Amino acid sequence: MPTAARLAVSAKLDQSRFTRLMCDHARILLIATAHDHIAHIRHLAMRPYGPHFAGNTTWKPAGNVLLTTIAEPALVVADLMKHARAAAGDDDKIRTSLEKHKLLASGAEGDFVWSVALDVRKILSRIEGSRERLDERLKSIAWDVLTASSMNNRTMSEEQLTERSMTSLWFGLEPREIAVFVAIELTRSLDSVETIVADIIAGRKLKRRAPWPSQTRAAFAASILRAEGTPDCEAAQLGKRRNEDVGLDPANKASRGAVARLQEKLQNPAIATMATRIFGIDAAMVLDR
Repeated sequence: MPTAARLAVSAKLDQSRFTRLMCDHARILLIATAHDHIAHIRHLAMRPYGPHFAGNTTWKPAGNVLLTTIAEPALVVADLMKHARAAAGDDDKIRTSLEKHKLLASGAEGDFVWSVALDVRKILSRIEGSRERLDERLKSIAWDVLTASSMNNRTMSEEQLTERSMTSLWFGLEPREIAVFVAIELTRSLDSVETIVADIIAGRKLKRRAPWPSQTRAAFAASILRAEGTPDCEAAQLGKRRNEDVGLDPANKASRGAVARLQEKLQNPAIATMATRIFGIDAAMVLDR
């Protein structure tokens, strides 16, 4: 934008019209950035580890994800370590034992995995001391595997992970709270647009960002973003009462609770810093390019 501003000044364009054009362009960029963040939050809430280890529910509680991505694979590894040590004889007998205990698939899938295992063994046989190092490594991870494989639904409940999202483990914030943060960042940035654009055109040092909006304004902005982008499991019910569409109103209390919880959690500097780094929207940074 600074380059465009210099060109506009040198070309003697209508300053008022150019300023309005730049402000509109800036608002579009900032709103698009907010929608990108909301889409990212939705992805983290629904597919925290992508499509392969996504769990069994649409919205993924942390407990469900941890059981799917850590506990269940750890059980397989623990069984493999147990039966692999006990297996004896030639390759055919070992493979038969693994298939018997359902640690190796039959058919083409099992053939592929088995061929890879044989190739790895050939490679290791050519490396001096590889067997000893491998044994040491297996011993070092045995306890971690045992601990991970012992996790179950009761463990998740005791650790209060059945209702929390993975984002709360990663960022300290639930998806709806991150959505509120994005809404507040967007509101502050939109409030700063005209001042920042005027400073850029005039070649002045950019001023500090606008202050936080009121709680009512923040909650309403968050409700709009959440209702449109559905980044959390409760967002689809915003603006509805008894399954009837009643619309969004600044006077209602939608997202108020999430705003209050966000304000409390942002008192933690680590959470505030991470939220700003990953989900922040700085109008000056976006426009001063």
